Amino acid sequence: MPESSAPQPIAEVEVGRSRLLELALEGLGPLVAFWGVRQLGGSVAGMVAATVAGVGLVVLSRRRHRRGWLPLLTLAFLGIQLVVGLASGSERLYLSQSIAVSVLLGLAFGVSSFTRRPLAGVFAAELYRLEVVVWQQPGYVRTFRLVSLAWASYYLLYAAVRAAALASSVEGFVLVSVVLGLPAVVLLLAWSVRFATRRLD
Repeated sequence: MPESSAPQPIAEVEVGRSRLLELALEGLGPLVAFWGVRQLGGSVAGMVAATVAGVGLVVLSRRRHRRGWLPLLTLAFLGIQLVVGLASGSERLYLSQSIAVSVLLGLAFGVSSFTRRPLAGVFAAELYRLEVVVWQQPGYVRTFRLVSLAWASYYLLYAAVRAAALASSVEGFVLVSVVLGLPAVVLLLAWSVRFATRRLD
C-alpha cells in the first residue's frame, strides 16, 4: 500500500494524547466548578458555573485545533444537563445525567466492538483526522475492537461506582468522580495509545 495512505496519527502520539486529555479535562472541569461555586452560592449557581466552565473549555479547545462533532456533542449535553437541573431543582438529577451518559457510552463502545466500525476507531479517526482509507489497514478494526471493549468496561464500571456514591451523597459523588475519573482516563488513554501504536506500527 502506498506510504501516503498509512495511518499518520500513529506517528503523532503526543499530539493525539494532548487532545484526548483535553476531553478528560472537559469532563472534570465543570464538576469542579459546580462543587466550588455550590459551596458559596448554592446548587443553582453551581449548575450555571459548571455549564459556563464546560462551554469555555470546549470553545477554547475548538479554537486551538479541535473540529468535528465531538465538541458539538459536548456543548449539547451541557445545555440539556443545565435545563434539566434548573427545571427539576434537583442536584442529584442534574448529576445523574452524567452517569446516564457513561452508561450509554459503555453500551455504545461495547456494541460497536462487534461491528465494522468500533467506536474507539471512530474516535481515533476524529481526534487524529484519519482518512477513510485507514479502515482498510490490516489489523486496524481488530485492534480498536479490543480498545473499544476496554473503554466499555471502564464506562460501565465507572457509572456503577458513581451511581452508588450519588445514592449516598453529592459529596461522595464528587469525590469518586475526581479520584476515579481523570486519573483512570489518563491511564486508559496511555494504554490505548501504546496498545494501538504497537499493534499498528
